[in-house]
Amino acid sequence: MATIAKVVVGLQAKTTAFDKKMEKAGKRIKAFAKSAAHTAKQVVAMGAALAAVAVAGLAAVVKNSLEAIDTVGKLSDAIGASTESIIKLRHAAELAGTSTASMDKAMQKMLRAVGEARTGVGEAIETFKLLQLNVDELATMDADKAFIKIAGAISQMATQSDKAAAAADVFGRAGVDLLNVIDMGAEGIREAGDEMERLNVTFSRTEAKGVEDANDAILTMRKSFKAFGQQLTITLAPALERIAESITNSVAS
Repeated sequence: MATIAKVVVGLQAKTTAFDKKMEKAGKRIKAFAKSAAHTAKQVVAMGAALAAVAVAGLAAVVKNSLEAIDTVGKLSDAIGASTESIIKLRHAAELAGTSTASMDKAMQKMLRAVGEARTGVGEAIETFKLLQLNVDELATMDADKAFIKIAGAISQMATQSDKAAAAADVFGRAGVDLLNVIDMGAEGIREAGDEMERLNVTFSRTEAKGVEDANDAILTMRKSFKAFGQQLTITLAPALERIAESITNSVAS
């Protein structure tokens, strides 16, 4: 009997120890499950956040592209150059560390300088003579080709000060910013443009027109929303006034 009692006591002790270990293991499993669930929620939340960021990023890219393409299209009409050629010249400007805005302004000033020189006025008359460039010939060229021809002639001048003076006369204040582009020479500027062609970054005026139409539609939509908001405010104004007066009277009394 004593032996049986000892066995029973031993089994009870071992069972108690086993139960404690199982209880401890169960707590660990529950803790792990809770932690895993929390981690899963974090992963899901992170995925949602990343998706939101991706959508917002995509929307920003589309918005910026719409604006950029629209700008190129309108500049194309203004200066009589193809959208492809404008993109190429802008790329040359960026490669030379110059802003695309400076390139755009320089092109516009160049057209004015050529037009004035043909009528015998303007600051660039003597510069064109010095560069041995025929303004009548330049006037018949596409704007991008005229720019490359003029830039190529300026790049051959003896000193940077001579180049700066000539560039300022023909391209305006933006001309000095373009000295690095001018130093690329006619061939270098063409090569920069060819790179854009190879990368298929350019787009046609027809494609740009599609983007302009989309921008116009978006602008019209925004104005219609604004008009709706204005009319809603006008309609609700009397009611809002009565509510405000009622609240004021209630507080005062």
